[in-house]
Amino acid sequence: MSRRILSLISSFIFSLFFFSCSKTNSTPPPPPPPVVGTMNINVSYPAQGPQFELIISEPGGTVLLDTLAPTNTPITAALKTNSTVVDLTTVLSQGGNFFSVNTFKSINASTLTGLTPGSYFIKTKLGTTTPASLFYNNIPSGVINGFNSFVFTNYPDNSSTGSQASPANNTIALNYLNYTGNYAYLILPAVGLYNLHMQTNVTDTVDCSHLDTAIALTFNRPSPFTVSSLYSTFLGIPDTTDLTKIIAFTSLFTATNRPGVDLQYPNVPVQKYELYVNATNASNDVVDYYCYTNTIPLTLPFPAETDYSLSSTTNDNFSVSFPNAAPTYYAAFLSNANILMAIYAPSDTSTIHPVTLLTNQKSKLLQGVTLSNLAVKTFEFENITGMNYAAFLPYITNPAAIQAKRITSAANLIKTLP
Repeated sequence: MSRRILSLISSFIFSLFFFSCSKTNSTPPPPPPPVVGTMNINVSYPAQGPQFELIISEPGGTVLLDTLAPTNTPITAALKTNSTVVDLTTVLSQGGNFFSVNTFKSINASTLTGLTPGSYFIKTKLGTTTPASLFYNNIPSGVINGFNSFVFTNYPDNSSTGSQASPANNTIALNYLNYTGNYAYLILPAVGLYNLHMQTNVTDTVDCSHLDTAIALTFNRPSPFTVSSLYSTFLGIPDTTDLTKIIAFTSLFTATNRPGVDLQYPNVPVQKYELYVNATNASNDVVDYYCYTNTIPLTLPFPAETDYSLSSTTNDNFSVSFPNAAPTYYAAFLSNANILMAIYAPSDTSTIHPVTLLTNQKSKLLQGVTLSNLAVKTFEFENITGMNYAAFLPYITNPAAIQAKRITSAANLIKTLP
């Protein structure tokens, strides 16, 4: 037998031995760990409608709960999972074949009591109203030129029910529903003059020969922005223990600013101001700032374009990073002909996949509804002072928590995507 044949036989025997040993010593993959954890939930959906769908899934996609339940009714369940956070989705029919969808990414569902984000604006308490009339005379000449030349409020979102301004006579006659104990506030924005009047009779006459001068508020502008006083709100709260008595310095119907001035307000003592400034920046993004404060800030910390970077804005690969300070949360808003969807995520979740998430959750209400043509319409992120994502959702979905503890300030940016 030649040496070459012996060499081949030796190699063959070695190969058999090697593969035999390899097969004998190989170990199968370990089985998945048993589910030993429990996430207890007790939540409700405060909305109008017969029922909604609640879907909770692990980040890997395993659906833990999918149930149809009445709105405004608590849902309690013990979710068997080892995950400390889950993805939670609600689906509500808005009538016909249109649905509202909210998704909270990476949240501990046991910390939630509500399922819809609310507003951290102060919840005013209405008092009783009585019909009343005011007649303002001796208004400075040349100031009155129609409805838009004055702003009247008696309480937040409470303006006149009818008015007539006379430029020739320098008078204003108006009717309104008077909240007892609240000042009637009239400001002439073009000249920055105002009057505060406490109604005493069904019809009162107010002499405007000597008006007070409003404080002109013009914010510092490290970056250019334009304030919209129509969409901004500004309240003075004389007594924080009595929210039936509040002075509104802005109106939803008439602008209160003038050239070179962002907002104006009366020089009267209050315990707190609630200020919400709505503006657009140089890139035509909407930026806003909220504060509940003793002192009005002169510089508003609006988010800037350099605070975020979008690398993908498709409906199944939305990717964003925050090179500077991490915001409290960010959100993407998607829609098509049948769905309006909001998906909230923490800043360290740099990429979200809305369509894949919805598809994997296999919603009962969305069966047969097309998801593939959802499009991202807007993107936002918000910095809430002293609040991270884990604390934000339990807070903003719980009206009692919002009113029990007021946030001090928040800054937000909303970008419309092409």
